[in-house]
Amino acid sequence: MILQIGQGVKNMNNEEIVYRSLKYIESNIESKLSIDDVSFEFGYSKYHFCRMFKECMNISLGDYLIERRLVSAAKQILNGEKIIDAAMSYGYDTPSGFNRAFKNKLGYSPKILKALKLADTIFSKSGEIVMEVNELYQSLRNKMNEIFTDDELIEFDEAYSFACEVHKNQKRYSGEDYVTHPLNVCLILLDLKQDLSLVILGLLHDTLEKYDDKIFDEIKSCFGDKVALQVRHISEVNINDNLLEEDENIILVKLADRLHNMKTIEFIDKERWEKKAKETFSIFAPLAEKVGMQELKLELNHLSAQYIK
Repeated sequence: MILQIGQGVKNMNNEEIVYRSLKYIESNIESKLSIDDVSFEFGYSKYHFCRMFKECMNISLGDYLIERRLVSAAKQILNGEKIIDAAMSYGYDTPSGFNRAFKNKLGYSPKILKALKLADTIFSKSGEIVMEVNELYQSLRNKMNEIFTDDELIEFDEAYSFACEVHKNQKRYSGEDYVTHPLNVCLILLDLKQDLSLVILGLLHDTLEKYDDKIFDEIKSCFGDKVALQVRHISEVNINDNLLEEDENIILVKLADRLHNMKTIEFIDKERWEKKAKETFSIFAPLAEKVGMQELKLELNHLSAQYIK
């Protein structure tokens, strides 16, 4: 059954109508929803609505529908669904057609999806408290043991101790110790195959959220001038700035930070949900695509659509 949520759009501007259509798509993602269905729901011709959608989203409505179906199918496969059943659920008549579309859009076949470490992070449930601090740290450390040298691990542990000290009296809106956030950012960066310097930057990225000369000097002393300046820049850069002009390391940390925040958005004030969701749609998802991170883009779009009124 197709749910209707497109009524009452006469007084909305184009952007608001497109955002409402995203909600409609999410509500009906498992139905055989077509471009005609979406356009009709909002009272426009197919050609006019498609043009309006692309102007706002920088992607065609048809491609967006394909992306959303494939991401939803990927989640079902990760949860144990048979590939053929996932294909049928999202409108594909044959496994071969589904496999082709899946690989063309996501870059790998459904058969190897479960083998990708990235999938565990990108497609995990939003709003879920998964691990306590020590368990989260140990999970991260176990992954790093397979990649980094003993000297590199010592460097990471020093950064972890530093982050714990800075954040020791801070809590997230979820009630978790604040240091769980930079640890989750590190997990995302690690699954994105980033090196130790960027993982450490992710661990330290919020230590100067409220600028403090003493903390800045301590970062310089412990981790060097370059790291200290990068951490300070991350804390100062405005999301309305042209982030594409930033250093790639800054972009990657900002994307990992936003992904984890969107996965835990349910814990913040509801009045801020829509603002954060629209920022993610208009700034962070396109940014992820432009730096070649299609999985990040797809999941940022998915998470955002759930919180737009």
